[in-house]
Amino acid sequence: MLGRGAARAGQTLWRLARTFLELPHLLDERPRGGFLSRTLAKVPVVGVAGGWLDERGGIRKAARETGELLQARAA
Repeated sequence: MLGRGAARAGQTLWRLARTFLELPHLLDERPRGGFLSRTLAKVPVVGVAGGWLDERGGIRKAARETGELLQARAA
């Protein structure tokens, strides 16, 4: 029979493995930028700038949605 410490370590590893398995789903749900910046991100050479614009647009959307949620909660 495993000791208490080994059982806790096993539980921790199991939770960590589940988190890693859910990671792609979490990343797919994040806000993205507009269609133009996502398309530009796929073009060679200028894709870096398109990717940056895509991330920036996603952060902007996330900030706007968070602000709306906070305002709704305060009301």
